[in-house]
Amino acid sequence: MKNLTTFLGAVVVAISLLLATTAEAQTPMAGANIGQRVNPDDARMVARGGWGMAVADTTHPGFKNIASLTYLRHVVLKYTGYGELTNSDSDGAARKTSGVYSPGLQFALPIMKNKMGMTAGFSMTGSTRWDAEGSASWVVDGTEVEGGFVTIREGTRFKVPLGLAYRVAGGLSLSGAVNLESGSILENYSESFDADSEASLNLKESKDLFRGTSFTLGMLWKPSERLSLGASWTPAYDLGVDRTVKGFAVTARFADSWDMHMPEEIRAGFQYRFTNRWQLGADAQYMPFSKFSGNDDWSVDMEDEQTLGFGLERLKANERRAGMRNLPLRLGANYHRWGYRVGGEPIDEYTFSVGTGFAFGRNLGQMDVSFSYGIIGDVGKNGAQSDVYRLGVSVTGLEAWW
Repeated sequence: MKNLTTFLGAVVVAISLLLATTAEAQTPMAGANIGQRVNPDDARMVARGGWGMAVADTTHPGFKNIASLTYLRHVVLKYTGYGELTNSDSDGAARKTSGVYSPGLQFALPIMKNKMGMTAGFSMTGSTRWDAEGSASWVVDGTEVEGGFVTIREGTRFKVPLGLAYRVAGGLSLSGAVNLESGSILENYSESFDADSEASLNLKESKDLFRGTSFTLGMLWKPSERLSLGASWTPAYDLGVDRTVKGFAVTARFADSWDMHMPEEIRAGFQYRFTNRWQLGADAQYMPFSKFSGNDDWSVDMEDEQTLGFGLERLKANERRAGMRNLPLRLGANYHRWGYRVGGEPIDEYTFSVGTGFAFGRNLGQMDVSFSYGIIGDVGKNGAQSDVYRLGVSVTGLEAWW
């Protein structure tokens, strides 16, 4: 019970730190089709550049590859969140925005010690929060009327994974997960005329609701004490979309439904411990969004998504009077090509990260922090560019099961 109280207290602290930032918006690119991908990785993985597919840690488990949960010896509850500050340049105008996200809450349980584990949780995968405004003019009864328009687009896509991992032999573990997927995107469009004119406000609202199920197969192989390899595959699947559109200038309402075909996703990674405290690793991800279908307006701008992250980590130590030298140290870099184009060109994102962590008593959990700086897009290619500063916090609580 004492461990659980410590964990809950740390979660409160983490949430308080993140909520110090007011949620407003993301990058200008988030206003396009399916929105901006949200990184659900914990702060430890983010600080290392995103690698985590080959984690095989009994006291610091990862959830990126469910197959790694065969190494569990405790019940695990992990919370992940981050706040970000974004400086964006688009259409010749600069804008500063901020946001707070809680993309991950995971639970895992060792059914058979060092043999079988199960997991459930919540994972945010995409988010859209962007508003745009500008001036416009219309001809009303032969007279030109000045005014403006405002578009507000916001929403979230998420999944609830239910998974099981089993060690089949030696260092080989396999896993399977069912992902219940859902979410929505709401878009409001308004046109406002000058107050001196007799014209009224024109409004339009559309809402997309997503629903579907995907499956993920995973593998973790640990051929030696220092080396581990991991991979996962999510086959292509259909995501149902229910759209409702309301027009308020001339009262109208209609609804439509269709299937959005999402492409497969392949992930792979490794980690290698080359000294007692230092290890390195890398992860790669590929998702051929060029095979996306179901919405012709979105399909024309889809691009194959690719991610490559790598980094170094100094593990924590427990030397007497070693002070700061006991703390872990993490450094990483990440390249991400988004799944769609803006301005007719693909979006490239480069992120550089650093972080550390603080262990709870008796190694029954830890709090990890990460700081990242990222560059998204290019003004010359995409018509927009963003510099993003992120502070991430993850809290892991462990409780003895036997």
